[in-house]
Amino acid sequence: MTDKPAFPVYVFVRRRDFEIEAGFALAGILIVDIPESQKFQMEHSQKQKIQRIIGQLCAMARAGEMGDDAFVYGWPDGAKPANAADVHDDALMWQWAKKCIKITITIDPRDDVRIDSDLARELGLM
Repeated sequence: MTDKPAFPVYVFVRRRDFEIEAGFALAGILIVDIPESQKFQMEHSQKQKIQRIIGQLCAMARAGEMGDDAFVYGWPDGAKPANAADVHDDALMWQWAKKCIKITITIDPRDDVRIDSDLARELGLM
């Protein structure tokens, strides 16, 4: 029996072009391993998880630890497991992402905790 591959807790696709054009401190798409069907019924702990992820991404961007066209993967317990899914397999990752919550993130440089996203407001993250 083969173990199912472990998928990331989140994937962030940075959009540096949006950051430059609009003057954002950080911009991109955050895909979180929370079922899309739960997006309007998330538990408080899930909302906090998303806020922590966004905080980590902002810190990485400020510290210069994120490339301009970065794909950032967050793994369970902070370490890539031995049975990790092949994140370079577009078909596999697309199947995973279709089932997950997707949030457009645009962080204003004057207030890096502000999430300028309609979905974030609907989720109660703001």
